[in-house]
Amino acid sequence: MSVTGPGAAPKPPIGALLPLLADGDTDAVTVIEGNRITGIVTRTDLISALARSVARAGTDG
Repeated sequence: MSVTGPGAAPKPPIGALLPLLADGDTDAVTVIEGNRITGIVTRTDLISALARSVARAGTDG
């Protein structure tokens, strides 16, 4: 099996995925560990993580 499109290492920082998913050409990034696909991060996942981050920041101050 081959994987086309962008890939990321396990537990990538959100900032590394932002440019890949924000351009509009990519809907998901495959997370690859060794030779195995271990996950998929979608635009929806990215938006959810950013929303949680903003909500936490709002309660800190």
